Amino acid sequence: EVKTIGAGSIFHIAQQNGFVLDSHSVKVTQDVAVAKVEKEYKELNQDELKATPFGNVQASKIARRSFLYGTHLIEKYVSATIAQGGGSKTTVLLTDAIALASNKTLIGNAPKYQCNVWHYNLEDPIDELQRRVIAICQRYDVPVSDIKDRLFLDSARTRKLVVAEKVGNIVVATPDVDAVINEIKKHDIKLFSVDPFVKAHHADENDNKQIDAVLDQFARIANETGCAVELAHHVRKPATGQNTAHGDINQARGASAISGAVRAARTISVMTDKEAEAVGIPTDMKNWYIRIDDAKSNMSPPASKAVWLQRESILLDNGDEFEPGDSVGVIAAWTPPDAFDGISPERARDLLNAIERGLKDGVRYSKNKGKRWGGNVLVDGVLEVDENKAKIIIKTWIHSGVLFEDDYRNGDTRHDEKGLFVNYEKFPTNA
Repeated sequence: EVKTIGAGSIFHIAQQNGFVLDSHSVKVTQDVAVAKVEKEYKELNQDELKATPFGNVQASKIARRSFLYGTHLIEKYVSATIAQGGGSKTTVLLTDAIALASNKTLIGNAPKYQCNVWHYNLEDPIDELQRRVIAICQRYDVPVSDIKDRLFLDSARTRKLVVAEKVGNIVVATPDVDAVINEIKKHDIKLFSVDPFVKAHHADENDNKQIDAVLDQFARIANETGCAVELAHHVRKPATGQNTAHGDINQARGASAISGAVRAARTISVMTDKEAEAVGIPTDMKNWYIRIDDAKSNMSPPASKAVWLQRESILLDNGDEFEPGDSVGVIAAWTPPDAFDGISPERARDLLNAIERGLKDGVRYSKNKGKRWGGNVLVDGVLEVDENKAKIIIKTWIHSGVLFEDDYRNGDTRHDEKGLFVNYEKFPTNA
């Protein structure tokens, strides 16, 4: 059974009632500990439990949801960013934090207002975090003076952060929960981000009840302070031959409780080989591009498409005459190239008419690569587009119904074959 309480004093209670901690072993008299937890829970919840009628509630009297940054960060709620290792999740979180602290739009979302933010990183040392912050500021021309009193930055290498401990089968809040709440209130912090979630607790990450109890502590932090809480989380290792799925919250590592507890979630994925081919990016360069997809949006409509970002490298001014400064990765907004850029409706009609005319002797173009491939009209034509772009255009026309495949009699081979035809009812127009 998993129970949670909000007071760090549970450790003292447990020690007084059977909890023995030394350098060799930890023993718990669980029945006694559970009884003490239940007693303190009752003391913290004095109000009688009863059903509350809805009443004459008017929509105009209900406060609007308070989105802090796009629709992902919401005041008083917990959100999650889920990414594979090396997926730039820390860079994304720090860029978001700097956007809010400086009140500037950096990678797409506009901050609701300028506010104080607190990023607690549980993996990297403070000097590495400082490098990343300086690099982001340098990339976006954000003066450090604009954020020096608004961005709060801490590392577990200096001081660990653990919000929940496991005592036997019981998950209890640590004194860090109250300490975090006090610091957030003291500095009027509106975003508290923790990276990564797995290192902020000592519960079994595969146990739904235990992870739900841990998430309750972050929900308590959000509720009692009114700030948005962001948790960075890893994806589970994909099966052999499979990639992580864009926008799939169920790929989160460990227990599935996190998918139910957070109100908003997003995934970060590195560009796949197929995506690179579709936009003409060499496969050896695909790791320079990442995409962000909605994975859960309980309080807003899901985004209609992914947000693409490009990784860049910034050289810091911390070198000397013997060695250059550090090269630090940052991210910037990026729009995948549109295969139809430069193709007017008139030109599209000319190309489609050429496909409809076909080759000599009544031979029609095909959707398959080869001498009869319809994309050759684009590759060999005046436009001289590359094969990747031609492939996208032909597939788009087929998908939209402008082109369709049907049987015809090949005048050259005198055999029935499949060929491409134009649907003139869906012909491109200027409208």
